Amino acid sequence: MDEKESVGPEQSTPVEAEFELYRGFKSAGLNDIDAFRTVQAVRGQAGHRINETLEVHRKRVGARIHGFETRLTAKIDGVETNLTAKIDIFKADTAKQHTELSAELKAMRRELTYFRWCLLYLIALLTLLAAYGLLPSIKQWFWPDSTPAQSLQAPVESDPPETAVPPETNPPDPTPQ
Repeated sequence: MDEKESVGPEQSTPVEAEFELYRGFKSAGLNDIDAFRTVQAVRGQAGHRINETLEVHRKRVGARIHGFETRLTAKIDGVETNLTAKIDIFKADTAKQHTELSAELKAMRRELTYFRWCLLYLIALLTLLAAYGLLPSIKQWFWPDSTPAQSLQAPVESDPPETAVPPETNPPDPTPQ
């Protein structure tokens, strides 16, 4: 082959530009095969109808992006709806628990008030009984005197009572004989 002979049509775009074009199509969402075919078509057209070809590919990429966007929006909406439902359920449970705890607290307050009044009435009654002098007899009901038999400790030995020694009588006087 002669050096002056032409091998084919001169390449209209440099290799670096084709590689940049390929990467651009890949980043736009085309797969490897579509991106490569598009670059080949651009090179083959050698400048003819490039704008038309790019517009077709731009529309295809736009349609794909719109599809991705639609699916992503649908998924986000689903997650948002699910999360909102869970939050509403949590709020309802919290409100129910709050209502139950509030009712229980009111009941406990009523019981505590009742026991306070009972204690006050008992104190007043004991005070009244003490004022009339009836408390000592009641005291024996609650605190009976303990006997040695009831005691847990051995009874304390008391000193034996002193026995009285009869006075000595003077011996009779001896009679004189």
